[in-house]
Amino acid sequence: MIRSLITSFNTISHYESIINPRLLFINQCCRFSTTTTTFINSKNNSNSNDNDNSDDITQPFMNNLEDKKERIQKYLARCGVASRRSSEEMIKSGRVTINDKVVKIGENLLVGVKDTVKVDNMLIKASIPKLWLHHKPRNTLVTTKDSFGRDCLVDILQKVMNKPHIIPVGRLDYYSEGLILFTNDGELSRYLENPKTEITRTYRVRIFGHLTEKMKEMLHRGIVVDNIKYKSIKAEIESETESNSWIKLTLTEGKNREIRNILEYFNIKVLRLVRLQFGPYEMPSTLKPGEVVEAQIKGDLKQFVNKWSKEQRVRDRLNK
Repeated sequence: MIRSLITSFNTISHYESIINPRLLFINQCCRFSTTTTTFINSKNNSNSNDNDNSDDITQPFMNNLEDKKERIQKYLARCGVASRRSSEEMIKSGRVTINDKVVKIGENLLVGVKDTVKVDNMLIKASIPKLWLHHKPRNTLVTTKDSFGRDCLVDILQKVMNKPHIIPVGRLDYYSEGLILFTNDGELSRYLENPKTEITRTYRVRIFGHLTEKMKEMLHRGIVVDNIKYKSIKAEIESETESNSWIKLTLTEGKNREIRNILEYFNIKVLRLVRLQFGPYEMPSTLKPGEVVEAQIKGDLKQFVNKWSKEQRVRDRLNK
């Protein structure tokens, strides 16, 4: 299915040349382009800690971190080794050790900052949180594998980017396209997906039919469809023809097939659905379907990088 996988640069990877009818991913390659430098911050690892001075690590903070424990499955997921479920399978296979002792299901699976964790005898350490922007093409699944043999983004991008564990932030269904974020940090992913954070998602949707003012008002107030309550959605009409319309929808939840289910409730058929924006990230106009590019951690999300940096320095001190 994938004819060639080349990963020459860490900053940008992409897969192109998607052909019908099955949209097979072929002729994989990597390239670096100066036109993408506004979306890539190669100095992100060093600059993200500007507000984090090594002298600001207080003793109470060190004591709290020294006492902090977390489940080994969560630790492995946070370090980008594997998902929590896959980590459990690794444990069952005897591949995981804490302080050189093989971990077994049913035992104390908590790990602290002074503990040494290895998988297949390789030392595991948390990596700096990162984000990538991906332009998802149609007819692909945001998953690792599919029983029907359909193209799966996670599996493809893991190979193209040479990263064994990347986490998709939210989902786009098989027929939807546009911006989707990937990260190597489980906590960052959960923050972005959590409805309580009310991070906005913006979609451009082509529909068969028209959206009336009454429908727009109903969406703005929030609506219940099949006993599922959807929060307020901002709807704008971009253009209309006799039979079709382009509309823009902005929402804060991103429930499963939310837009399709709501428009179906109005007897409106979705012809095309493209995500344009997720939180502070807009899909670059230069990003082609199938491409992925590393993005700068910015805004409120810097807290995850700063926290990682501070905790890492404390770990280094405690483990000297």
